[in-house]
Amino acid sequence: MLQIDNYVKLNKYGPGILQYVSNSAITALITVFGTIILSTLAGYGFSRFQFPAKNVFFIMILAALMIPFQSILTPLFLMMSAVKMQNTLLGLALVYITFQLPFGVFMMRNSFDTIPREIEEAALLDGCSTCKCLPVSCSCWYGQVLLLSPSTPSSTPGMNFWPP
Repeated sequence: MLQIDNYVKLNKYGPGILQYVSNSAITALITVFGTIILSTLAGYGFSRFQFPAKNVFFIMILAALMIPFQSILTPLFLMMSAVKMQNTLLGLALVYITFQLPFGVFMMRNSFDTIPREIEEAALLDGCSTCKCLPVSCSCWYGQVLLLSPSTPSSTPGMNFWPP
């Protein structure tokens, strides 16, 4: 039999469990969406555009993966203190984004490198700007993920009824 007495007590402790869960959810959502947006834009830029010292910047991003996060915490704390963002959900989410970005940029650049450039060249010939080629690349990347994913019906053994 399920007893909820402890959950009732937990909800009365401090601000309550709902406040803690909502703080965690807000921080997680900001972190996920921030990391996805920033790593997608940076990965696309590193994959498709030519600019001076492109490889140097990418190596610096990869080097950030090799730095232990404990050594970054003190400078991050000092920066968050300087902009009065310590002890805030947005400040915590920015710290999480900082730790996730190097790996996200690395993965997104490699993902965009697998998409043929001819698709974007065709979009450019059709009048698409370079900024509008990003959604074209993302849709192609999404299509590749669906085709390679074991959860799609076409790749599941015995479920070869896709496409209809």
